[in-house]
Amino acid sequence: MRLIQMQNYLFVATLNILILSGSNSAYAASFSCTQASRPQEKFICQNEEVSQLDVALAKAYQEQMKVLPKDAQSLVQASQRSWLTYWPMTCSASPIAIKLDASSKDCVLDAYRVRITELNASPLIEGRATYNVSEYRY
Repeated sequence: MRLIQMQNYLFVATLNILILSGSNSAYAASFSCTQASRPQEKFICQNEEVSQLDVALAKAYQEQMKVLPKDAQSLVQASQRSWLTYWPMTCSASPIAIKLDASSKDCVLDAYRVRITELNASPLIEGRATYNVSEYRY
């Protein structure tokens, strides 16, 4: 039971990394936009389409965590953590700091769509569910 609580905590903490504080947007992200403090969190809260994909991503992640065995869950968590670090820097308008603006939106949307597709893909091979774990690096 404690492992499940820890996994849930890590998931929430990871999603909170995406939240940017100070946003007054009404868009519903997978986290509270009133507590958004990081540039990526604020960006999510200020963009309706990105916010909707953030909710879809959280749902896809939670669904994977429900069906995967414990050892596979840790791999998915590690992959998710690396993706959460990767996309803001990859889509940033600045090479040295996270600066997300209107020119970043298409990149962010693409990154979210690809990640959601990865999380939703669970092909069966010889009767076993498999998961393709990606490692994102910037």
